[in-house]
Amino acid sequence: MDLSRLRTRRGIVAALAAVAFSRVLPQPARAQLNADCEYGITNGLITIGGAECDLAVPQHMVDGRSNVDGDDGIVGSTTESPNEIRTERLQRKRDHKREKRGRRTERNQDQQDRKVERRILCEDFSTQLQAVEAMSHSPSEAWRLDPDGDGIPCEELTPLTCSAFDDEAEATNWFNKMGYTKEYDPFKLYDKEADSVCSTFRVTCKTFTTQKQAVEWMTDHPKDAKRLDPDSDGAPCANLPPVTCKAFTTQDEAKQWFNRNGFTPAKDPYKLIDPELNEVCPKRAICDDFTTQKAAVEWLAHSPQDKKRLDPDGDGKACETLPVVTCKSFSTQADAKVWFNLVGFTKNNDPYGLWDTDTDSVCGKKVTCADFSTQKAAVEWLSQNPGDKATLDPDNDGRPCENLTTVTCSQLGSKAAAKNWFDQNNFTPVNDPYDLYDDTEMKVCPANG
Repeated sequence: MDLSRLRTRRGIVAALAAVAFSRVLPQPARAQLNADCEYGITNGLITIGGAECDLAVPQHMVDGRSNVDGDDGIVGSTTESPNEIRTERLQRKRDHKREKRGRRTERNQDQQDRKVERRILCEDFSTQLQAVEAMSHSPSEAWRLDPDGDGIPCEELTPLTCSAFDDEAEATNWFNKMGYTKEYDPFKLYDKEADSVCSTFRVTCKTFTTQKQAVEWMTDHPKDAKRLDPDSDGAPCANLPPVTCKAFTTQDEAKQWFNRNGFTPAKDPYKLIDPELNEVCPKRAICDDFTTQKAAVEWLAHSPQDKKRLDPDGDGKACETLPVVTCKSFSTQADAKVWFNLVGFTKNNDPYGLWDTDTDSVCGKKVTCADFSTQKAAVEWLSQNPGDKATLDPDNDGRPCENLTTVTCSQLGSKAAAKNWFDQNNFTPVNDPYDLYDDTEMKVCPANG
């Protein structure tokens, strides 16, 4: 519309009418009024009328809401009123909104159906542990699993306890992951005394066989002290065998254990410190610790503090109820001599009578000629044990056990062997009771090969 021509009142009304029709007809609108049209403005509304009044609108702008007269595309007087057109348009909008709302409702219903299919029920689980984990993943379903809101879902299922976990670490991780705290703990998994989750994994006295083991565990796991040693006397698991010095193989081992586990002379629940020596487990032996007097005497040699216990009468014989010490207690005379000196015995302090006054030695062997088969063997014995000379060679002629086969060169082997035997037994050309030395050749057994 050319606004420059709207100079008259009629032109202004025509413009207003065109604008009005442009609101109810498809844009852009082009309208024309003829000269016979009567118009007016009432309550802000433009009214157009008249017997000969025509409103001209191009054909391509007319839709099914108007009746068209003739082929010139001019809308006739049968065109719907603006109110009817507005009402129809509003109705179409309402229909569109209704359709849109219906589609939305249908979509929401589909979503709700899918939610129903995915909804979680207690019957889907076998334990409360599974239900709790499902609630953590789907908080919107919590009301269905835990209707009373106490934090314990599906209370008819197997209760959640620490036994659902393999160890304390796993229980602690799960506890934190689920957002539980020491204040919010619906399943009572937190042990306030131990200050940890599922402290039931911590040991009890049933875990150990001795108090020694329990003490060592408490040293490394002090949080278990209240459970193992409720009276805090330092001696856990009173129903188990107590710790004694016999639990250690050496005194050094006992000292290390005593110090490592925080014991002191003032804190010594097992009385391991000897008040006399002020030491940890000084070895205090009793006769029950030995099987022979020989072993008890050996102990007293390096632990004289036990003398009153092992040898109360002080006669040198320890634990007299045990088998006595004799020369048969030793495998050789040399062993007997070493032992005799080791334990501090002497010829004047010989409680077991091991000293032989005849041989002037410890456990001197008392031999007779019956112990030999030849004079040669008896001679060899006397060279090592001269104390038996009176028994074997009473006439002191150098020929012991004269009732036995005499010594000849044929018994001595080669000339060299005969010479060695002659010298070893302290024979000489002057002291030659068996005439083995040849004065002519000045050799021992020169005839031997």
